[in-house]
Amino acid sequence: MKTYTEYEMEDYDAQRDEIYNQPLDTLAQNVRNIARGWLPDYNFTGDESDFYHHRQQTIMSRVAEILEQMK
Repeated sequence: MKTYTEYEMEDYDAQRDEIYNQPLDTLAQNVRNIARGWLPDYNFTGDESDFYHHRQQTIMSRVAEILEQMK
């Protein structure tokens, strides 16, 4: 018995098309969500990894801002 959903290639194609047709503000919000969900957060601890995580989060935020300005 399968306990997971199986996706067909058409589902992947539809998902790609949906993403490519998203308004830029929606895409920007998705970038922010990915940044918060997949990139470690930072706490201003001053250590090397925290400083690096701040850099990564700042880059993702900047990309989201650029996308929003493009609309």
